[in-house]
Amino acid sequence: MLSSETLINHTGYVPGRSEGAVMTPSFQTTTYEFSSAEAGEEAFAKALQGDNSGELIYSRVNHPNAQILEDRLVCMEPQADQAIVFNSGMAAISTLLLAVGRFDQTIAYTSPLYGGTYEFIHTVLHKSLGVKTLPLSVRRGPAEIRNYYSPIGLLFIETPANPTLHMHDIIALVEAANENNPECVCVLDNTFMGIFQSGFTMSRWLDLIVYSGTKFIGGHSDVLSGCVLGKSTSKHLIDKIRGYRTTLGNILQPNEAQEVQKHLGTYRLRMKKQAENAMVVAEFLRDHRMIDRVLFPLYFTGTQAEIFSKQCHGTSSIISFYLQMSKGCTFDFLNKVRCSHVISLAVSLGGVESLICHPASTTHSEIPEKDRIEMGITDNLVRLSVGLEDPEDLIQILSQALA
Repeated sequence: MLSSETLINHTGYVPGRSEGAVMTPSFQTTTYEFSSAEAGEEAFAKALQGDNSGELIYSRVNHPNAQILEDRLVCMEPQADQAIVFNSGMAAISTLLLAVGRFDQTIAYTSPLYGGTYEFIHTVLHKSLGVKTLPLSVRRGPAEIRNYYSPIGLLFIETPANPTLHMHDIIALVEAANENNPECVCVLDNTFMGIFQSGFTMSRWLDLIVYSGTKFIGGHSDVLSGCVLGKSTSKHLIDKIRGYRTTLGNILQPNEAQEVQKHLGTYRLRMKKQAENAMVVAEFLRDHRMIDRVLFPLYFTGTQAEIFSKQCHGTSSIISFYLQMSKGCTFDFLNKVRCSHVISLAVSLGGVESLICHPASTTHSEIPEKDRIEMGITDNLVRLSVGLEDPEDLIQILSQALA
């Protein structure tokens, strides 16, 4: 059996079918010719059920670049069986929630949550469509689920949480959700940890895993993408999500799929090196007199450390930290970092270049201020995504800005 590192670079594509081209071509066409009228009828019948095993139809439904990328993404997750790609992380999350969320049952979700996900659940699903939602606190999530009065149809877990890196106990939450409703669909947003999440992620504990492929999977800040992965027993869910993707038309386009596929080959190497760099930078920040507290997995204590060691075997490269200063001074610090022209003042994360941002006023600004503060997303919190630069250069830039 070939290793995942090998499969992720070769699965799904045979050069001999494309004039011997070693690199996958971009299939720039909107529609595909059927081999017969009967084959066209069969393809449509399958596609309407979310099954793309028939002949290709139309690029809104599926295309070779999407299929090849999906085949390779399956190799990324232990025990994954199927994948679906989308034109952004939020497209993947929103389509998943629309497709498999039971509108007559409650959607429970962990806190903090990425601002876009929070906005979709809270505003679109809850306020506009009337879906019952249950935000779970950082410490009492499993107990809140067990004490909840009605069935929970979907549990959405984001861990480590964005931007506080809070670790949620996946098994404890899923066990509680299954006690509440044995048919509850359990979903993990694994964007932050990626391949550093342990292999149990596609075991019996979870039905689906969602990624913003824009982040570490793409890793070069040049293409938006998202994906959903499922195991064999989740095929009915995957088929339904794929059917919704066809209707909504948010499939990843051929050029973008080809670009993500190229970057996927270095995914493991990039994350490993970026994590090593982050450890060096985090150590500097922890010892600096202007830093109140550093949020980084290696510095977790107590229950958080136990959950981290149980669920992960790496740190990723995201560091959040609280400055000992006001919002105005925090902005001054960020503006000075920006002047380095090395660490960019920008949202997103996981790219080969380092990015720094102010979550309270950007990525999590949709969340009401009272809720943000309860989540620990205060005006002096900064999130840093460490890239592939020399960590000593990053330390020099941060040190000068703090001074």
